Amino acid sequence: MRKVMQYGFMDLLRSKWMIGYGAIFFCITSVMIYLIGDFTQVIISMMYLVLYLIPLLSIVLGIMYGYQIREYIAWVLSHPISRGQVFMGYYLSLALVLIIYFAAGMGLPFLFAGIFSTGSASAFGILLGSGVVLAVIFSGMAMWVVFANDNKLLGLGKGLLIWLVMTILYDAFFLIAVITFEDYPLETFALIASILNPIDLSRILLISNLDISALLGYTGAIIQSVLGTSGGMVWVLAGYIIWLIFPLWRYLRITSKKDF
Repeated sequence: MRKVMQYGFMDLLRSKWMIGYGAIFFCITSVMIYLIGDFTQVIISMMYLVLYLIPLLSIVLGIMYGYQIREYIAWVLSHPISRGQVFMGYYLSLALVLIIYFAAGMGLPFLFAGIFSTGSASAFGILLGSGVVLAVIFSGMAMWVVFANDNKLLGLGKGLLIWLVMTILYDAFFLIAVITFEDYPLETFALIASILNPIDLSRILLISNLDISALLGYTGAIIQSVLGTSGGMVWVLAGYIIWLIFPLWRYLRITSKKDF
């Protein structure tokens, strides 16, 4: 697995798409720090980009890379090597490169601006950590989609649909449900709803640290009131663990039976 991961890692590290991915975050972060100046406001602005752009780019770049290496993987599997190690190696290399370019692209401008000498360092750490976790989760989803669909266009379409549902349609469905059942207790519903969406789990962490629930829509306000406590954070971490494991489990399960 180490050699497979090393090959995939070096291949992705040189990819122009991945370099562009990191450059996007570097440029946007640098411009925002220069124009806004206040670290808290910059973090709030970057939060929207992280919550929407990281899932989109992770799933699109992951799907593109997955379809690119399918034929090569079929050749590798013709050799006496563990199937699980091959697929795990490529997944880890994808996730690691996404993390490196995101962390460098967004982290370096903050570092050069002296974020750790301010009171916003903890919020920055949560923002960076949330982006890392989302990159891992959605890279797993991307590889799952790739090997569950032989048609590239169909796979890309499903990937974009996953992103659309989790980032845009989810809040709309949540709001409709809350309005419809406003006379009923919403604590259990909010708990389940938060775990069903890793993006909202990241919102909760940032809301709790910055106290900006009013800026994040009705979903953020309702869920923060239920999960914005120390006990609620346990559920947030549990939700993260579920989302880190589930796409990877589905991906490995599908590839273990995939006939190339």
